[in-house]
Amino acid sequence: MSALCLGLAALPAAAGAATRELTLSPSGSDSASGSRSAPLRTLGAAWRRIPTGNSGRWLLRLKAGSYRNGAPVYWERRGGPITIESVDGRDAARLPGMNVFRVNGLTLRGVRLDDGGDVFHCELCKRVKLDRVTLRGNEAQETIKINQSSDVTVVGSDVSGAGDNNFDAVAVRRIKLLRNHFHDAEDWCAYAKGGSTEVIVRGNLFSDCGTGGFTAGQGT
Repeated sequence: MSALCLGLAALPAAAGAATRELTLSPSGSDSASGSRSAPLRTLGAAWRRIPTGNSGRWLLRLKAGSYRNGAPVYWERRGGPITIESVDGRDAARLPGMNVFRVNGLTLRGVRLDDGGDVFHCELCKRVKLDRVTLRGNEAQETIKINQSSDVTVVGSDVSGAGDNNFDAVAVRRIKLLRNHFHDAEDWCAYAKGGSTEVIVRGNLFSDCGTGGFTAGQGT
């Protein structure tokens, strides 16, 4: 299939495109510009400023604090790369769980997510990276749930607390789990199943999970 047939929404941002920044602070205002001196307050306001489709390069700079209020219910239909980063150190910016749908090019860096549902759920996504992210399930069904997606990387992260599995990939092509700690889940620490292919698991620690550490092809 030619690149032309794929349509503009499927194409990555141009390599030389400038990165647009939005800064957020819990003490900011959603009517502000989003500059470093006039930050936004909520993730919902920031996400709405990113256009749907082939959105281009974006960096959301999160100052320390909680962003649970005003976060999107669904993070959907954007084409990045889009990076959401804690700028005051790892775990300083705290987010609720994320339901992500049809997003192409999303990186979370240094943030902390905790919720009672699936903490990070991504469906029909491409090029997703969780980089030094802390994810706490509080007995969520799945701490990380990825399905029908491709090019998913979890690196240097701490993932725990699932009532079922900490990492569950179904029909995902190209997975990298690198130097993470998966721990304290009721069932498996991590698995890839349901047609998942090209899976690399390297340098991780799996501990204190009810059934086992990592398995490929579970249930299929």
